[in-house]
Amino acid sequence: MERDVAHKNNLSLRASWIAVVVVLLLSVALLAVFRSRHSQSTPAREMRILRFNLEIANNSSENVADTELHVSLPTLLNDETGMPEIKVDAPFTLDPKASGQTLATLRISVSPYSHQIFHLEISPNSDRTFPVPKSGEYLQSTRKLQADHESIKNLATELKRNTNAETVDAIREWVKRSLVEDGYSNSDRGALWALENRRGDCTEYSALVTALLRASNIPARRIGGFIAPGNKVIFARDYHNWSEYFYQGSWHIVDALKPDSIRADEDYVPFNVLDLVDESGTARFYANDSRLIVRME
Repeated sequence: MERDVAHKNNLSLRASWIAVVVVLLLSVALLAVFRSRHSQSTPAREMRILRFNLEIANNSSENVADTELHVSLPTLLNDETGMPEIKVDAPFTLDPKASGQTLATLRISVSPYSHQIFHLEISPNSDRTFPVPKSGEYLQSTRKLQADHESIKNLATELKRNTNAETVDAIREWVKRSLVEDGYSNSDRGALWALENRRGDCTEYSALVTALLRASNIPARRIGGFIAPGNKVIFARDYHNWSEYFYQGSWHIVDALKPDSIRADEDYVPFNVLDLVDESGTARFYANDSRLIVRME
């Protein structure tokens, strides 16, 4: 009798251990399935790569040796996220500016009556939290953003709404509705010209939006760059200007020219900040030596 009881106890204990092992195995299997599904549903975001070429021509009879070529790159946005990654077939240094702009300086030499093509590959940073405007910054008038002009101030007052977000929408819609796109112009005619003539390209659209935002006491800046969804080879013809305003800790895009249906904030890649009080270095690219002609393909 005692043997039967002991035998039954052993069987019961063995069954309990088997049950525990089965539960553990099932738990491990379920965890593996969950992790697999989770990793598939939230894949790591791939780093975007942009490529472009710069052609440097020396049409003079003189050798241009060891000079500097300066190139604006996607903006440095803060120290934690770091510099945009760059590959270029020439020695270079990177210089972050307080405005958020990044300037690459290449050391180049070009023989007489010749040209060189430099290939650049960059992985831009998409964070838009830097720089945080200081008191009064990005509110002042500049040569092309006449935010203190009476006509612009009056219109800004007319478009003022209860909240900043509503004011931004009112400004964007007014500019989109009131201006006529008249094709590309290689001159920057400014915000006041756009208001008085009611026409322009992306340069004038963004200038007027930015000036109206500043006149509404909303920190704003004008940006030059590219709309580039995913990996892309970018060309000079793709260059675009838009406005950005600072709200709740980050910069937000306002584009009165491009239809909302084709724009996504992450597709806008800022290369240079325009309308700085110190306007040196806001060109997209330039060489120190005037004998060199630089163009983007």
